[in-house]
Amino acid sequence: MKRLLPLLLLAAVAARSEHRVYYSPEELKANDYLIAVDSTADGIIIEARCALPRNKERAGSNTQWWGIAWNNDADSLILQGRNTAYGDFTDMPVIDLIHRHNGTERCLGSVDESVNLPSGAHTLSLEWTADGQTSVAAGAKHLTTAALTRLPRPCGGSARIIASPGAEPEIASAVTEFTENPARKLAAPFDASAIDSLIASSALPIAGYWKYLDRATDDDRARAGGKYTLALVPYGGEILLIYIEGARILADKWTRGMKKGILRKTPFMNHYDLTWYGSEMTAIDDECHAAFDSEGVMTCTFPLHESQLRFYKVP
Repeated sequence: MKRLLPLLLLAAVAARSEHRVYYSPEELKANDYLIAVDSTADGIIIEARCALPRNKERAGSNTQWWGIAWNNDADSLILQGRNTAYGDFTDMPVIDLIHRHNGTERCLGSVDESVNLPSGAHTLSLEWTADGQTSVAAGAKHLTTAALTRLPRPCGGSARIIASPGAEPEIASAVTEFTENPARKLAAPFDASAIDSLIASSALPIAGYWKYLDRATDDDRARAGGKYTLALVPYGGEILLIYIEGARILADKWTRGMKKGILRKTPFMNHYDLTWYGSEMTAIDDECHAAFDSEGVMTCTFPLHESQLRFYKVP
């Protein structure tokens, strides 16, 4: 059986780019414990590790805590130790993970394994996924998930490590990881409202709107991602293929004005090198090209995938 290569109209499998940043104790202290956050990312992970050397056991919750705050401190996740039955042989140390939002708070869950209370170091982790879910985890030697919930996503450019007054925390490190939103790379260098005026001001005959005509594809190598309408817009020495409508795969991710491809001149008349962005927004450009005939048809060819797409110019 041949391996299906989702492609063209095509749905290329997205290789999501991840960026990880580590912060040393020295860096954190020098920057008031601020952590840079890419709030436009599809996925966001913020982790920090900290100890409270002056923390003491007591009945109920410890008086000292530390955590991660974001959205200008409107939201924070607090790690606070607790003894379930202080002084009794049944006592068990527990970590409570508490979300504070604009002055209100609720305990999201507790961790009773990999706990090093009262003064040992623990790691606190927050993870937001693209679908809006938030994972909250903590632990001394390994992370235990305390809650799968939905917390407000970071909407500013930073988060920070916070602690209770007088706690004098020993911060060991912090790390962030961001899964890049591929749609950002496909933003056109002009607003969608400017498409018509850019086309009108161009003397290039192929500038204008083009609609899907047909395809010749190997179904074991490609699957249709939609029947697109595109705008061909000359801009900055290139011709941008701008998405207008017609996506079926990830239709909610494609919006009018995004780049669907790029045409670059070659020495041959009406023949261009082509970069095409698949349904999942990854580039397809190996030996790809586009040609225009006298009947007003654009043929986009993907030789390595034995596939072609054709579009016709809207009068």
